[in-house]
Amino acid sequence: MKKTTIKMLFSMLIMLSVTLVSAQTTRDSFVPSKVGGILEKIQSVGNSVLKIPNDLLSIEEQLILQNYYNSQETSNSAFRAFGDVYVLDLFPGDDGYGTMPLAGPFTITNIATVLGDIFASDMGPGGDIYAIDQATAGLFTIAKDTGVTTPVATLTGAPAGFTFTGLSWNPVDSTFYVLATDGATTTFFSLDAVTGALTTIGNTGTALGIWIAIDNAGIVYMADIGDDSLYTIDATTGAGTLVGPLGVDLNFAQEADVDPSSNVLYLASFSVTNASEILSVDVTTGTATSLGAVTNAPELGVFAIDGGIDNNFICDDAIAIGLGIIPSNGPSNTAGGASNVCEAGATNAEWYSYTAANSGDLTISSDLVTNVGVDIRLTSLSTGSIPYAESIISNLDKI
Repeated sequence: MKKTTIKMLFSMLIMLSVTLVSAQTTRDSFVPSKVGGILEKIQSVGNSVLKIPNDLLSIEEQLILQNYYNSQETSNSAFRAFGDVYVLDLFPGDDGYGTMPLAGPFTITNIATVLGDIFASDMGPGGDIYAIDQATAGLFTIAKDTGVTTPVATLTGAPAGFTFTGLSWNPVDSTFYVLATDGATTTFFSLDAVTGALTTIGNTGTALGIWIAIDNAGIVYMADIGDDSLYTIDATTGAGTLVGPLGVDLNFAQEADVDPSSNVLYLASFSVTNASEILSVDVTTGTATSLGAVTNAPELGVFAIDGGIDNNFICDDAIAIGLGIIPSNGPSNTAGGASNVCEAGATNAEWYSYTAANSGDLTISSDLVTNVGVDIRLTSLSTGSIPYAESIISNLDKI
């Protein structure tokens, strides 16, 4: 096991620089008759884990709904996330893949077209997005910055008639997990991302599990659109434990993700009452708080947060991190990668900054399955006003 202990015998003032972005508009407090009719049409479909039917709404009805929800009051001031989020507009954007800033405004910048019935996806360990095509049961990757797709494998091991609704990478045990439902039972699987083989772990105890998201500590979260509630999932048994109601009327395909730099759970919802919006989720109560509407009210089949692991290859761009699991997918040995601004010869490096709130021991471990046979060198640099500091760094041997 590779572990490093840095003994910090100092106290530092924590300084946080936050940019608040807010946009406010107004709309009538009542639902116009045309909008009301459209909402009734959507509600008539009932709960569905699939995307909203393409022929359900006419072009005129889509525009009415988009204009209505785009005029709602939005506030993004609760965001503290880093980087962008990668999204796929299933409806009405017809497979438009792109990005939008987590700091808002929530307007998608298109990159490419990614085809398929994609209801489950997540950022993978190598920096690409992994996704499942329901129509073919195909697992594939999406190059996040170009939208180029690469087939990986065909999923096997799930019963016929199941819809794949959730896919998430666990940074703690380096394993992909999958969620699927037949409309009555939701099942939790582990996934071999090389062969596509699914291994059944267990029944969640809910009928309509719609997504899974895993935080830095390996806690698996799930939402069910049957009761619109948040659950935690036991990764060893698949059993779900109720956390609490989300407070949002979810329907059709949904997605969510945990921002690895802040460990905050975010939900990209599509609902009858609030259309498409981004929400932060209180994982202790289940309560979801709206951070603003997404322009054009899209239903998102991909919602993958870039945790800011890339583009921090010089110390001036060091990413501020806290305690927890911080995934790293830095440049290969064949790339230049890093400058020596901070440390001579520090090529192929990634830089992170950590501010201690008080004195104590800090343990750093690189004991990951994906790090077999990898040499790692750790450099500790102290900056700022430090009354007294002592750092003890042990050698990191090859696993």
